[in-house]
Amino acid sequence: MVIEGDVFEFLLFNCLHNSFLLVVDLRFGTVTMGSFMKLNEDQIAKLMQLIHFAFTEIRMLAGQGKSEQAADLADAFHNLPSEIRTDSVVLEQFREMFLKPYQEKYPEGAYNYVGLVDKILASNTDISGN
Repeated sequence: MVIEGDVFEFLLFNCLHNSFLLVVDLRFGTVTMGSFMKLNEDQIAKLMQLIHFAFTEIRMLAGQGKSEQAADLADAFHNLPSEIRTDSVVLEQFREMFLKPYQEKYPEGAYNYVGLVDKILASNTDISGN
């Protein structure tokens, strides 16, 4: 489906007006819908723990000489710290556009980042397990 001119502007207006985001990723042929959300302190703490997991894995990968995988993981997470305290974070987009492609490329990773973000979205309190 091709979305042109007026239709695209209508969709964009409705998405922004109704506080949700529709992301069309032409690289993977995916459409993701998510909600702009102001994270609560519990969700922020969980995302900070997730970032800690990523840094720990990056350090481990570097020690194993897996520099490409370490760089890909850093790339997946690099925007998250600046978005955590804004109203513009869309966790569904973060999961689908950054974490899911990383995990598909490296299924043997130390953490199930997609699953952990799903737990945050579901407001579970403990994300320490895989």
